[in-house]
Amino acid sequence: MTKRELVFAAFDNKETQRVPVGFWFHFAPDDLHNDSPDVIRKNLEGHLNFYREFQPDFVKLMSDGYFTYPNPEIASVRTAADLKKIRGGYGEEWIRRQAVIRQGGADGIYLSVQNLQDSKLTGEEYLKYIAPSETKVLEAANKFSENNILHICGYKGARNDLKIYAGYPAKGLRLFPRTTRSTRSWKTIIRTTRTIR
Repeated sequence: MTKRELVFAAFDNKETQRVPVGFWFHFAPDDLHNDSPDVIRKNLEGHLNFYREFQPDFVKLMSDGYFTYPNPEIASVRTAADLKKIRGGYGEEWIRRQAVIRQGGADGIYLSVQNLQDSKLTGEEYLKYIAPSETKVLEAANKFSENNILHICGYKGARNDLKIYAGYPAKGLRLFPRTTRSTRSWKTIIRTTRTIR
């Protein structure tokens, strides 16, 4: 069984010889939001060296140097009042232009979403204002490949509430290791989710 076959078999809940393994990290950690050619070069070289040395079963390319937000109005924000002037919709065209699966030969995407960080935003607000754009990315990716992974990032100690993501159309799920106490078990989440297998 090739590494690719191993990963796809695991995605399809088939019996495998072992669990597929992939590790990743930021190769330009101080420049996540800097899209300069030097940062992009460091990122690509880091991935190539890492792959050659460790030979993981699958590779997830970190977005160092590609982490800028596609809405140009964000750059003009100087005050809280400026935030009210921002119009939505820039993400739609940006999502359509992404061709990593179709033209780049990738087997899927690894979409990292930011979990609720504190009580300033409720789960209901997350589902209303944030989830629609995240699911649009996955839906667009699913048109080209069903092998897409949803990563739920629990930054700075935030606990993941998996119930929020139960309807996300991703085949794989990876999360930062903290979950809410209200999440009873993986089996509960998987039973209530038809799209995440």
